[in-house]
Amino acid sequence: MQKTILFICTGNSCRSIMAEGLLKKMLSEKGVKEYSKYKIISAGTHTVEGFPPVHMTQKIMTERGIDVSSYRSNRLTKEIANKADIVLVMTKKHKDEVFHTCSEKTKKIFLLKEFAEIEDKNSDVADPIGLSYGAYKYCLEEIEKCLRKIIKKIE
Repeated sequence: MQKTILFICTGNSCRSIMAEGLLKKMLSEKGVKEYSKYKIISAGTHTVEGFPPVHMTQKIMTERGIDVSSYRSNRLTKEIANKADIVLVMTKKHKDEVFHTCSEKTKKIFLLKEFAEIEDKNSDVADPIGLSYGAYKYCLEEIEKCLRKIIKKIE
């Protein structure tokens, strides 16, 4: 049975897109065909539908061999949240917002670092929007560290 994994950030133009694209690539490299076992999607709590990822997100992902230029932003809806089997959010604020959106609240909404079981003083994945290339690179590395642990957990 296919499981839907939903990544949430604010604008669905940086962090959640990075996580979606990177997890798809990581699963593919492990021989898991996209959409065979998992459906990987993303959305934003405060976004407008249909916008492409910001330039810096596209640049940093292209450097990793991942083309996200065709991705378009999705606004988090009750329907999207309820259909997901696992909802992974970037910040505590996102977790609270998803709690208010999703009717199946308790057992499927996690901070990305929490689900990856990464202990850190800061449980949030910081938003790099509008910051330097280095901030985007750090953000992607932080997400990748989490996803490496998550892949082991979901497999």
